[in-house]
Formats: sequence, structure tokens, C-alpha cells
Amino acid sequence: MTHHRFSWSVLLLFAGVTYSPAFGQDYPSRTVQIFVGTTAGGAVDVMARGLAEDLAKSVGGTFIVINKEGRNNTLAATQVARSNADGYTLGFNAAGPFVSDLHTREGIPFKVEQIDFLCQLVELPVAFAVAANSKYKSLPELLRAAKSAPQTINVGSVGAGSVPTLVLGLLERQAGVKFNNIHYKGDGELVTALLGGHIDAAVPGVSTVAGKGLPVLATSSEHRVPNLQDVPTLKELGYPIVKVGMAGLYAPAGMPPEVRSRLVKACSEIASNGEKFKVVAARLKQQISFLGPDRWKQRITEDSEENKPIIKQLESAH
Repeated sequence: MTHHRFSWSVLLLFAGVTYSPAFGQDYPSRTVQIFVGTTAGGAVDVMARGLAEDLAKSVGGTFIVINKEGRNNTLAATQVARSNADGYTLGFNAAGPFVSDLHTREGIPFKVEQIDFLCQLVELPVAFAVAANSKYKSLPELLRAAKSAPQTINVGSVGAGSVPTLVLGLLERQAGVKFNNIHYKGDGELVTALLGGHIDAAVPGVSTVAGKGLPVLATSSEHRVPNLQDVPTLKELGYPIVKVGMAGLYAPAGMPPEVRSRLVKACSEIASNGEKFKVVAARLKQQISFLGPDRWKQRITEDSEENKPIIKQLESAH
């Protein structure tokens, strides 16, 4: 079978429209929806709202955030993957569906090839946090308690295939402990449970616990997080676990080139000079880390391949 690659200009010609660089310059002519896979009020949701404001200034028009929480961002990603590739449906969330969830038993109801990865904007180190009045003042203390009484320490995380859950699973294996892992729909619910004393500890993103008075016992980054210099990494504590999540803007594959180009350019500008996004990121102690489409897609592929055997190992242990 012979395959032919059709350009947008050819497709538009058949539709009776002549393509030119001006095509898409009236974008957006209606409201653009940005789907977020977590509950309102969580760190990623707050960053998405800052991003929406800056996109409106950079590209023009109106950008709004729609929360479609559940299954470690997979519900939101599915919504985007199945939408028209016209630039009016976008997604912003952690990359769990594309690097982890596709390897779980449940999988994902779409193909990663249906997604156009426009830009990575932030990295998401995992924090091992406890309540302010917790009796556990260090991670070694918590691990000793878990070892002496298996499955009695309640630890919250978001989604079975999320990076925090992978970090937690790796720590359990390396430390020889077993927690009672409780999954929540989003960061907002997770923090509420920790603040309310319903769980003993949580493994959210660092940005989720920023400014909430929740002590962080360790992080999953290669080096200490800039705004948490007194907090050791898991690696420093003797557990060689270095795994950082990432979040960025994505869209259905196949957008008109002019629309895609404008969104990618806006991403780069916002990462450097986004008035609202940079303020929100700083408040959440979030590290802005920009990658363009090609590099982010490459990183998605690399992380996916790295996570696949880890997920299989963790699932086989349960």
C-alpha cells in the first residue's frame, strides 16, 4: 500500500480554501478551553489559570480552565485527544497519562500519537510531606514506624500511575516497608486530607504543599529544591530514587500550522516573561523549565520507556 502525506495547503485546496500564512491569524475567534486533570484549587489548576491569563494576553481572545479530574489526569487528556484539532481545546497537566498510565493494567483510552505536545513549562519534584503536628520529624522516623507496623501508616497520593505513586512504590521496595496507600482525585483533596489528619503523610508535588505549613521530609529531585534547601533528597537519605514529574501545554494532533506556531511561540514567551504564570510559579515554589515541542516529546518518550518496567514490577508485587 502506498501512503501519501497531505499538507494543510492541499487539504484546504480540496475544501475550496487557499492556504496562506495568514490562515489562522484570526485565532482565536471564540473561547479556548484548557482542560486540567485535577480539582480546582490544586497547584496545577492554579498554574493553569495563570497560564490562561498570559495566553490571552499573548495570543488574544479568551482562555478558560475546565477541571476534569480523575484517573491521574487521564480523563482530561482523553477529552483533549478526542477533540477537534482546531486550537480551541487544549490541555495542561502533569504528564502521567503519557508516561505512566498507558503502562498500567487499566491503560488509557487513546493513543499517545493523538496528542501534540506543545511545550513543557514546569518540572514537578515530589515531596514527602506530613501534617504540621505530626510526630514524625524525619523520613527515617516514618520508615521505622512503617517497618514495625506494616500497612498502618496511611499515605495519600494522586492516581495509581502518577509519578508520586511510583516514587512511593520504589521507596517501599528499597526501604522494605509497606504503607497503606490511599488515592485521591487531585492535589486539593490530598492536601485537605493531610491537613484534616485523615492520613499520616502524603506524596504530592512540591508546589502542592507550598505555603500550607506542611513539613516536607524529603524530595525526589536530583538536587535539593531551591526553595527547600534544608530538605534532603531521597538520594541523600540512601534511596537512589530520582524521579521528577513535568507539566505543560498540549493539544489534539493535527492543528493548523499557523495556530500551532502561535501557541508554541506564546509558550516560550510565557516561560520567560509570563506576568501571571511566573508570579504563580514563584508563590508555589515551582521551577519553570521550558522545553519546545520536539524536546518535550522526546522527554515524554524517554520517561515512558523508563517507567514501563517500574510499573510492571510494582503491579506484580500486588
